[in-house]
Amino acid sequence: FGSRQELRPPPLHHRPPSSEKRMGQGPCFGFLGAGGHVRKPRLTTGYGDFRGLGAPMRMMCAYTGVRCEDLKYSAEQSITGNWTSAAWARHKRELEEANPLVQLPYVVNHASGEGVAQSNAV
Repeated sequence: FGSRQELRPPPLHHRPPSSEKRMGQGPCFGFLGAGGHVRKPRLTTGYGDFRGLGAPMRMMCAYTGVRCEDLKYSAEQSITGNWTSAAWARHKRELEEANPLVQLPYVVNHASGEGVAQSNAV
């Protein structure tokens, strides 16, 4: 079989050729600016006007200093006894165009156009 070459990892000072994409140049890393500096996104969050499943995302936005529009939907009891929110019904129709499974809570990243909904994902 001839002589075997030993495979070794590249040295730590290895720099990729200029033709290779570096971290921060692909679409997955669009939030990184030049030199790896993080650009803070502009977000819109939505949940009820009470603490609950939406509280952690509100706290994370406040802690990181991200510009965030926090929409709080108030619920009113109808004549039949059901709880409804007219504002959420309007916004839900708009958000369903991008995400047909949208539910509360939700986060929309205006820099990338992405929206994430439901408590485990948010």
